[in-house]
Amino acid sequence: MISEADVQKCPFPPQCDCHTFGVLQEYCQDKGFTEVPTLSASFYNGTWFVDLSDNKITSLTANAFKNIKLDTLWISNNNIIYIDIESFSGSEDTLQSLHLRGNQLLSLPITLTRLSRFSDLQVQYNPMKDLDTDILMNVSTNLKKLSFGSINMTKWPTCIMNLKKLEELSVYNVSMDSFPINAFEGLEDSLMFLQIQSTNISRIPLSINKLSKLFTVLINYNVNLKVLPGEIFEGLNNIHYIVIQGNAFTNISVFYKDSTNIKSFALQSDYISNITDAVYPAKMQPNLYEISLVLPKLYNVPKSLSNMPSLKQIEMFQANISIIRAGDFSNLPSLITLELSSNPISVVEIGAFATTRSLQVLNLRYTKLKTVPEAIKKTKLYSIDLTGSNVICTCEGLEWMKHWPTRNSTFISGECTNLNIPIYEFQLKYIPKC
Repeated sequence: MISEADVQKCPFPPQCDCHTFGVLQEYCQDKGFTEVPTLSASFYNGTWFVDLSDNKITSLTANAFKNIKLDTLWISNNNIIYIDIESFSGSEDTLQSLHLRGNQLLSLPITLTRLSRFSDLQVQYNPMKDLDTDILMNVSTNLKKLSFGSINMTKWPTCIMNLKKLEELSVYNVSMDSFPINAFEGLEDSLMFLQIQSTNISRIPLSINKLSKLFTVLINYNVNLKVLPGEIFEGLNNIHYIVIQGNAFTNISVFYKDSTNIKSFALQSDYISNITDAVYPAKMQPNLYEISLVLPKLYNVPKSLSNMPSLKQIEMFQANISIIRAGDFSNLPSLITLELSSNPISVVEIGAFATTRSLQVLNLRYTKLKTVPEAIKKTKLYSIDLTGSNVICTCEGLEWMKHWPTRNSTFISGECTNLNIPIYEFQLKYIPKC
């Protein structure tokens, strides 16, 4: 049990903050340090989480943390060029997580080989050309999380295939045009999380569909990636979460037809103008509960959004949709939240929400609507947000509210721009007098 006295005897200098949440935590980020601050003796025998990110530290000298035992060290976004083999002396059997991203290291530090419980390494955005095979092999027994990549890396590090226990892999900023077909060989039965971000690749190997344990996939901001093969996730039944954003795709074809366990799908693209039913046919997605689309070239609500019995949340903001038609959200019995903000919506047809019986939250912020849409009268909304929309409140335009069963229980955010009062005030005080 960590006592308050332990916290008060913080071995770090006064400008740092010590806290206790299971392990003692020290926050020394962005303090202008050029070296690891001198630590006083600690009477606490447990382990520490230490954050020295965003400083100007250039090296980790021998015995830099000699007075404490490290569990986790975040020292990203410094200027580190050298790490002594004795840097983590005293923490060889406790240090599990080391974040070194955004430094100036040319190679993996050999001190990693001395860490018997080491499981989490981040070294992306260091000017490394490769990952040292001998060092990675030495820590492969326990290594479960690895993030790497730099613009200097022009070839795929083949030593990745030796990390048989790896569960999470993130690849950043590599300048190679593509990954080899066997890039993920050896990870078929262990890898659960895959992130490919800000790389120069123009294609992805189909061998991803051999990763039978894959649970989460993020493919983001790869500006040369124009095609996602239809077979890319074929047969991967364990995928639950997919995030695809900032790539160069102009369309999305069938890519998870066999993945019936998908729960959440997010897509952001400046090029895609339509989503076909082939992307997520309802009969093949019985567990999909959340969809997020940020597509500036989308002018209509995709028909493929309908007929999804499990879907609870749809986010479709910053598109170019101007009309919400009757039937756009049909047969969505579980839909609770609908986010349509920052669209140029000027018309919501009367039957738009006729079958969304579970809808509770409707966001229409910053649209071109000039009135509260009458289509909501058939819902049991808890709230509707019209903030930033130029709503005109008159008895003539909102007379339907007088007989609206949930008028007193549905909260409407936004302003009556013609009266300079909240819509909710007009709804409760003025409508009964209309």
